[in-house]
Amino acid sequence: MPEKGASRLQGWDVIGWSTLIASAILIVVGLVQLQSNAEDVMQWLPDSSAERDEYSYFEKYFQSDDFLVVTWENCRGDDERYSRFLQYIRTEQKEHSLIQDVKSGPEVAAELAENLRLTPAQARARLAGFLYGVEDREQTCFVIELTVAGTHDRPAVIDQVWKCVDAIPNLARSEIVMGGYPYVSTYLDDQVNRSFAKLLIPSFFCATLISWICLRNLMLTLVLFVSSGLAAGLSLALVPLCGVKFGGLTSIIPTLAFVLTNSGGLHLIRYGLTCIGDPLKLIAIGWKPCLISTTTTAVGMLSLVRSEFPAIREFGLFCAAGVGLAFLFQMLVVPWLLWRIGGPGLQKMAIRSAETFWWVNFFVWIKYRARLIVLVSSVLFVLAIVGLVQLRAKVEVENLFAEDSEILRSLVRLEEQMGPLDQLELLLVFENSKSENLTQRLDFVRALQLDLEKNTRIALAHSLVNYLPSRPRPGESARAIAEQSLYEKGLANQYDRLSDSSFLRIDHGVEIWRMILRVPLTAEIDFGDLKRHVLKQAEAFENYYRKFDADIVFPKLRYTGKIYLFHVAQRKLLRDLFWNFMLAFAIITPLMILVLQSFSLGMIAMVPNVAPMLAVFGGMGFLGLPVDIAIAMTASVALGIAVDDTSHFLIRFREFGGRQDFLEPAINQTISQCGPAMLYTTVMGGAGIFVNYFSELSVVSRFAATLTLLLIVALLADIVMLPAILFACQNRSRKKRSNKNKQI
Repeated sequence: MPEKGASRLQGWDVIGWSTLIASAILIVVGLVQLQSNAEDVMQWLPDSSAERDEYSYFEKYFQSDDFLVVTWENCRGDDERYSRFLQYIRTEQKEHSLIQDVKSGPEVAAELAENLRLTPAQARARLAGFLYGVEDREQTCFVIELTVAGTHDRPAVIDQVWKCVDAIPNLARSEIVMGGYPYVSTYLDDQVNRSFAKLLIPSFFCATLISWICLRNLMLTLVLFVSSGLAAGLSLALVPLCGVKFGGLTSIIPTLAFVLTNSGGLHLIRYGLTCIGDPLKLIAIGWKPCLISTTTTAVGMLSLVRSEFPAIREFGLFCAAGVGLAFLFQMLVVPWLLWRIGGPGLQKMAIRSAETFWWVNFFVWIKYRARLIVLVSSVLFVLAIVGLVQLRAKVEVENLFAEDSEILRSLVRLEEQMGPLDQLELLLVFENSKSENLTQRLDFVRALQLDLEKNTRIALAHSLVNYLPSRPRPGESARAIAEQSLYEKGLANQYDRLSDSSFLRIDHGVEIWRMILRVPLTAEIDFGDLKRHVLKQAEAFENYYRKFDADIVFPKLRYTGKIYLFHVAQRKLLRDLFWNFMLAFAIITPLMILVLQSFSLGMIAMVPNVAPMLAVFGGMGFLGLPVDIAIAMTASVALGIAVDDTSHFLIRFREFGGRQDFLEPAINQTISQCGPAMLYTTVMGGAGIFVNYFSELSVVSRFAATLTLLLIVALLADIVMLPAILFACQNRSRKKRSNKNKQI
C-alpha cells in the first residue's frame, strides 16, 4: 500500500471498520428476533375488496372456516386410540383459545341416531365425506375447527395435535394423516424455513466460487463476498428490526441484495483497474452509474408499495431498502477493501485485461450484423407479444409443492379415505324471518342442497339439514297430518338450540344458514367460475321453486370461504404485479432519459430491460406454461438487475464520449470495460440464484429457474442487442445525412 495513499486516506480505515462492525452488530440483533409468517394466508389477501367483505361477514357469525382433519388407518369408534385422542385434544381446546370446536364421527353419529331415531348406518351415511369415509363408512376422523386466534397461529395448533399423538401408546406420527389449510400452510412455513436455512449459504458459496473462477484472485473474491454478504445479512436483519415477520417474498431479499451488491462490486473492480490504490478516485468514477442503477432498481421495487396486498408492499419496501444497502456497501466497503487488500489482485487483473481481443472481436461481429440482430429481435418481440396474449395464470395451492412431495401424498391419501377437502361457504340469509315459517325455509335449504349435490363440480354439500329429521311424506290422512304437525312443532321447539349450532346463526330476526361445499383439493378448479356456476344454479332453482310456492321469501346468497378468497386474490395479484411493472417502467424510462441527457438513448436503454420479460413470458405463453405468483415476481426482480447492467453500460458509454458521430470508439471502450463485469455478474448471480432450484418447494424452484433464465436473456440483450441498436441507429442517421447532402 503506497505511503502517500495511506497519509491521504488515513480516515478511510475508520469508515471501513465502523461500517463492518456496525453492520455485524445489527445483523446479529436482527437475526435473533427473526420470526416467520409464511403460513399466514391473510398477507396474500387484499386489504379491502368485495370478496373480503363477504368473508368478514362470514367471520362475524361463524368465526372461521379454517379446519384441520386428523385421522389414521382404521381410525374407528371402537379404537382405544380414538377415545384417547379425543380426550387429549378436548383438553387442549379448554386450556387454549386456538380451537373453536372438535367434531368426531362416532360422537356426532351417536347424537344423530338418538335425536332422529336413526340406525348407526343411517347416521354415518348422513356424515359421509365429512366425518366418515365416502367408501368405508366405518373409517372416521376428527375435524378440528380453529378460532380466529388459531388461524393466526396455525403452527401452535399443529403442535397441540402432535402433543396429543405423542401421548398415545401405539400411535406413531408416521401413521397420522392430516389435511386442511392449517396443515398445508404450516408445512409450507416449515419448508420455507428449511429451504432458506439449507440453500442460502450454498447459494452464497456457489456465487463466491464462480466469482473466484472469474476473477482468478482470492482477495478480489473476498472483497465481493464480504461486501455482498454484509449487505444481504443486513437486508434480512432489517425485517425483524422493523417489527415485521419474515416469510413469503421477503425470503428473496437477501439473495437479491447479494446479487446487486456483487454486480456493482464487479463493475467497481473493473473501474478500479484505472485507479489502483486510490479509493476516492474509484468512487468519483463509479458513484454515478452505481447511484443510477440503485435509483432505478429502487424505483421499480417501490412501485410495489402501491399494491393492495400486504405481502407485496412489504416486499417492495424491504427490497428497496436492500437495494439502498447494496449501494452503501458498494461505495464504502468495496473501495476500502480494494485499497486495503485488493491492490495486488487489481494489478494482475489489469495485465490480463490489457488483452481484450475477445471483446474487440465480439464488438466487430456485432457491428457488421447490427441490422440482422435488430431485425431478428423485432420479429421475436412481435412473437413474444402474441405469446403474452395467450399467457394464463395458475394459482392452485397444491402447485406450491413438488408432485412427489410428502404433503401431496398425504392429502391424496386423506381424500381417498375421507373425501374432498377444499371447502367453500354458501350463506343463505333470510331477512325478517319468523319462527313459524321455519319449516318452509328448511324445505328450501334442503331442496337447494340436493340440487347443488347434482352439480358435477361439487363433491359434497353439508348443512344443518344433515342433522335434522327428514320431513314426513305429505298426505291427507290423519296420520300424515299428525306426523307433519309433530315435525313442525319439534323444529319450533328446537329453534333456539339450532341457532347456536355451527350451521345457523340468528341476529335480530335475520337467519344465516351455512352450507358447506366441498371440492377435491388436487383438482384444477377455477373458483371464480365455480361461484358463478353455483349462484346461477341457485337462481334457476329459485325460479323453479317459485312455481310451487309463490309466497316463499327467498334468501340472499353470499358465497365465500378462505380458499375462494385466496384464489380470487391471487388472480388479482397477478394483475396487480403487471400494473406495478408498468408503473416502474413508466417511472424508470424518463429517469434514464434525464440521466443520459438524450431522449433517443433513454428509450433505447429500456429495450434490453424489457426484452427479458417479453422473451421469457411470451415464450411461456406460446408453450402453454402457466404463470404463478413466484414466476410473476421474477419480472420485478429481473427488471432491477437488468437496469443495473444497462445503466453501467450506457453511463460509461456517455462518459467515453459516445454519440452518433463518435460511436465505435466509445462502444469499444465501454464493452471492453463493462462487458466482462456484465458477464461475470450474470454467471455469479445466476449460479447463486439457481441453487434454489433444488428446493423442496416447487414454487421456490420455479422462481429460481425463471429468474436465472431472465438473467441470461438480460445479458444477451445488454451485450448483443443494445450495441446492435446503437449501430443500427447510427447507420440510419448516416443514411439520412447522405440523402440530405445529395439533395443539396
